[in-house]
Amino acid sequence: MKKWLKIFILFILSCENEFQLNERIVGFSAGGADWFPEQVSGNTLEEKAHFLALGLKEVGARWYRPGIPLRAIQNEINPCAEEIESIIEKGNWRVFETVLTTLKKEGISLIAGIGIGYTNALPLISEEGCMKEKAGTHISPDLMGREKYIEMNYLFAKSAVRRFKEIVKIWQIENELNVACETVIWGWREGSLWCDWEFLDSLMDALYRAVKEEDPDALITHNFHTDLHWRDDVRRWYHYIDIIGLDAYPNYLNGKRTYGKEVGKRVGIAKGSFPEKPVIVLETGYPTAPAERNFSEEGQTRYIRDAINSTFENGGSGFLYFTFITSEKEEIKGLQAVEPFWGLIRRDGTKPSWYVIKELFERYGD
Repeated sequence: MKKWLKIFILFILSCENEFQLNERIVGFSAGGADWFPEQVSGNTLEEKAHFLALGLKEVGARWYRPGIPLRAIQNEINPCAEEIESIIEKGNWRVFETVLTTLKKEGISLIAGIGIGYTNALPLISEEGCMKEKAGTHISPDLMGREKYIEMNYLFAKSAVRRFKEIVKIWQIENELNVACETVIWGWREGSLWCDWEFLDSLMDALYRAVKEEDPDALITHNFHTDLHWRDDVRRWYHYIDIIGLDAYPNYLNGKRTYGKEVGKRVGIAKGSFPEKPVIVLETGYPTAPAERNFSEEGQTRYIRDAINSTFENGGSGFLYFTFITSEKEEIKGLQAVEPFWGLIRRDGTKPSWYVIKELFERYGD
């Protein structure tokens, strides 16, 4: 009963604090700030970040959303350690400090993702401590225990916000958590707790508190996966977010007929259902391969034009394309074979979609 009373109070407060963003968000989402494909030039991290920033500005992007995975900060953790906060604090933050600072200096505004529970984003269990027999296995809520896992992410989020609150304007808490159970089936997460909505509620609550405790003025968003279910999920976590974020991949399985306008349709539904808060597209994309699934550069160009136009025509406050540069290598099999081909830059030059995004970012970013 107390839990639902708290949710009700937060809901009322969130409605009283209605606002609109003072600028349109146009730019790109990325998986992490510590990974650069071969197309990104530079010998040092600083040079690569500078090259990326210049590329973003050239195509008219003003915003960039990297994720900050805990594993990139601390590769191994003893799940039973009492000093988890100290372990996180002493982790390797240099990569993100360098990349985020460089992007900010170049005039790129930042949204950062924290508390992401994808298996490859979580640390490995160390050889020391109570779970050494599972050393080398990724941490998961089931292995660690729900309370300990939530505490770890709460402390990690606080540490990240404390470090970067002068650089990051908006924090994305977790990632497509409304389909966490489905991503277990897809192999992106591990454990049955991802199918426990009470656990997911508690995790969202902890990440929300972590951000607001360190920076009360920070804005919070979440990227709701919209290809399966989402409207009731937005309503469920409405009180934890200042900005409603949508992820949409209506062409993930096949590219023969492009569905870019479906992105704007979902934006319109969100605006109609939740008019008090800004709605932004945090992720959407159309790959240029594999050809046997009817993906092409022509289809990508058409999809991007329809997706951006329809987003703003339906009242959207922002649009981030996933993503600026990908490897363009045939390195994944099966349904996820599309993943290396979202980007706008081939290994031998730009794709036609680069020019379309530049035109539309300049139009809507003003």
